[in-house]
Parts: sequence; structure tokens; C-alpha cells
Amino acid sequence: MVKEHDEAVAAEMALAKARAFRQEACGLAYEKLLAYKRVVRDALGATSKQYRRIHLLRGSAKEDAAVDSTP
Repeated sequence: MVKEHDEAVAAEMALAKARAFRQEACGLAYEKLLAYKRVVRDALGATSKQYRRIHLLRGSAKEDAAVDSTP
């Protein structure tokens, strides 16, 4: 029973470390995404298809198709 407890504690510590690493990595990636979006907006404009597509990365394929069909 002590062995299982020790394993659970070790697993919990490993999970906490992995979550902290992921959070740090996401923060750095988000900063880069914001910089990229700024460059695209400045170069092509806020109403450009390319700039709007950046906002749909989390959206569905249906939304992406709607952007492709706009003039």
C-alpha cells in the first residue's frame, strides 16, 4: 500500500511538472502568434483573407470554407 502511494505521489509530481512546462511553452508560442498576426495585419490589412484566416485556426473547416469563398 505504501508503494502505491509513493507511485501516485511520483505520478502527480510528474504531471505537475509537465503541466508547468506546457503552460510555459504555450505562453511563448502565443507571444509569437501575436507578433505574426501583427505582421500580417500590417502588411495585408485587417480585412484581408489571410488575416481573417488566422482567427479561424481554432474554428471548423466550415468557417474556413466561408473565408475562402469571400471575394
